[in-house]
Amino acid sequence: MSKNFSKLCICFMVFTIMVLFGATVAAKSIKVDDKAPDFTLKNVAGKEVNFKNFADKKTVLLYVWYKCCPGCGEEYGPLKGVAREYKGVETLTVVLHGSQKGLADFFDKMNEKPLDILVDPEGKVASLYRIRRIPHLIIVDNNGVVGYMGSFPGHKELKELLDNIVAGKVGKEGEEKSKSKCLPTPSCGD
Repeated sequence: MSKNFSKLCICFMVFTIMVLFGATVAAKSIKVDDKAPDFTLKNVAGKEVNFKNFADKKTVLLYVWYKCCPGCGEEYGPLKGVAREYKGVETLTVVLHGSQKGLADFFDKMNEKPLDILVDPEGKVASLYRIRRIPHLIIVDNNGVVGYMGSFPGHKELKELLDNIVAGKVGKEGEEKSKSKCLPTPSCGD
């Protein structure tokens, strides 16, 4: 049996366990207009960050991905660019299945600040929000209510979504139309 095939089998088993565990923890899927579940993760600098501290004060773009996902990095830059255009909008990046050291080195090369990059080695956020494909974008309004869930919608549509959500209008469920359809499983090193 090849080494890559063994890794793939282990990844599949971990994903299956994660899905089964998630199904027993959360009775229903999170959807638009639901209160966003809270979580606490460490950022790449090792400091604990509680999602509720952001979600109850600002509109939050919660971007969930992992560094080995080919399409994830392509969407990250445009997402940050749009977020910078809005006052009161915070971007939190949750990187699944990585280590603090490996991700700190990875993001240092991208010149990113450590505060908004959270490390989720067990895939807790993917289970909590019932994420099945990544990259995944969740927009939470300043009242902690989910306004959007789905793939990165593109620059123009993201701006329209943010305009509506910041103005207190109803969000919408996103389509899974990302270039990348990675499963939220560990598939590479840290």
